[in-house]
Amino acid sequence: MDMKQLRKMQEQFRKDGRALFKEVCASLFEANPKLESFGWQQYTPYFNDGDPCVFSVYADYPAINGYDYNHDKGELTGVTEEEAEELRKLVGSFLNEVPNDIMESMFGDHVSVTVHRDGSVDTEEYSHD
Repeated sequence: MDMKQLRKMQEQFRKDGRALFKEVCASLFEANPKLESFGWQQYTPYFNDGDPCVFSVYADYPAINGYDYNHDKGELTGVTEEEAEELRKLVGSFLNEVPNDIMESMFGDHVSVTVHRDGSVDTEEYSHD
């Protein structure tokens, strides 16, 4: 097996993983009609006070319906604060079940990811300290 084949297999894994992830997300949206979008950041820290810098998905406080809990920005739409808190916990638990290495393979490093009810997924570069 040569490197070209390995790269092709890696790209196929990424595509298949994203497709399966979208299917699971569709079930999450179907079960939660007030959930319109959710998002999170994932990255490898640049510095970790001497400890190894390890890639992580920061999903404990995911953005819900346009409101980013990690940065206290955006506007919460379509749900009350109490409903948003329940959705945040549900989505956070869901995201934390996906192994970090798979999330990195699907979406990359140093990115912010947003999944929308219509099945679209936005990724953008994420700058962090």
